[in-house]
Amino acid sequence: MVRQRHQPVKLKGDEAMTGRERLTRVYDGKLADRIPWSPLFDEKTLSEYDESVRKKGIIEFTRNIGADIFGRCGIINTEVNGAECTRVYDEADPTVYHDEIKTRKGSIKCSNHGHSIVEPLLKAPDSFDVWLDFYENRTFSVDCAQFFETEKEIGEDGMTATFGSATPVQTLVQNYMGVDNFAYALADYPAEMDELIERMHRKNVEMYKLVASKSPTKYVILVENTSTTMISPDIYRKYSMGHVKDFVDIMHESGKVAIIHMCGLIKDILPLIKNTGLDVIDCLTPPPTGNVLFEDAYRIIGGRLTIHGLLDPTHWLTCPAEAIRENIHRLLRKDFLDKPFILCTAADGMPGLPLEKFDAIRETIREYRF
Repeated sequence: MVRQRHQPVKLKGDEAMTGRERLTRVYDGKLADRIPWSPLFDEKTLSEYDESVRKKGIIEFTRNIGADIFGRCGIINTEVNGAECTRVYDEADPTVYHDEIKTRKGSIKCSNHGHSIVEPLLKAPDSFDVWLDFYENRTFSVDCAQFFETEKEIGEDGMTATFGSATPVQTLVQNYMGVDNFAYALADYPAEMDELIERMHRKNVEMYKLVASKSPTKYVILVENTSTTMISPDIYRKYSMGHVKDFVDIMHESGKVAIIHMCGLIKDILPLIKNTGLDVIDCLTPPPTGNVLFEDAYRIIGGRLTIHGLLDPTHWLTCPAEAIRENIHRLLRKDFLDKPFILCTAADGMPGLPLEKFDAIRETIREYRF
C-alpha cells in the first residue's frame, strides 16, 4: 500500500512552549502549557507510506504530524571478553535464528523466532555457569555520538532519553528462559536461581552507575515491560522491586530522572512499584489492553509521579476520527488533569495507519491547555 505524502503541520502560532520545553517540564514532574502528545513509532510504522516519508525517518514523521518528539538512545557499548558469540539465521525464514555462546565453562545454545523463544538459552544450573561466565566478563564503555546526532535532529521539537538494560527477571523471562522455564527453574533450583539473579544484578549495577555518571541527559529509561502476565507479585516483591529501586537510587544520586517502561498489566503490583521511588511510568496502559486507570496509579504511587500513558490501541487504531476524539476526551478525566501527564499513541509495528487519525489526535490534545 502506498500512502500520499503527508505535508508538515502548520501550527497556528499559539503554542506557548517548544516540544523540548513542554516535555522536560512534564518529565520533571511539572505542568506545561498543555498536555504533551508523544507517540511511539518504529520503521515498520512508516513502511507503507511513500518513499519520501520513509527516507526522512521517524523523527521527521513525528515532527510533521505535530507531535512532541521523545527520542530514545543507548550510550553503552559492551565488549565480550573470553567468549565467542555466534548467530546463524535460518535460510528458509530469516526471522528464525540460532545463537551459541562459548566460554571456558562450556557452550549454550538457543533458537528464537522473532521475539518468541523456541529453544531457551538457559534451562538448568550447568547452563547458568556458562551464562554467568559470559555475563560477568563483559566490559562497558560510553559512546554518546548517536545521542548527540539524535538531539541535533530533534532540535527544539522534543528531547532524548538514554536507557539501561532491564533487570535480571525481565531479561531472563523475555529473552533467555521464557515464562514457563523461568517458573520451573525457580521451583526446581531455587538456590541456583537466587545466585544467578543476584550476580546478574550486580553486573547491571555497574552499568547503571556508568549510565548515571556519563549520560548527557538527565532522563534515563529502564526498559522493563513489566506485567503480571509474566511474573507474579511475589516474584516482583522478591527480586524486581529491589533491583528497580537500586536503578532509581543510582539515577537520583546523579540528579537524573528515573523512567521505568512498564506497558503490561501492573494493577496488582502498584503498591510495590511505589516502593521503588520511580519518577515516571513509561507507556502505562489502561483497560481493555492493560488494567490500570491513570487516576489509580497517581493515587497509589503518589509523590511527583509522571505518567506517559497510552490511549488504548482499541480506542484509536480501529476507530474513525470522530470516535478517536471522543475516546481521548473520555480518557483524559478531570481526576488527574492537574498531574504531569503525557499522551502516548503507540504505533510501533503498525504500518499504513491513515494520517487522518494523527490529525484527530493532534487537534484534540491541543484542547487540553493550562
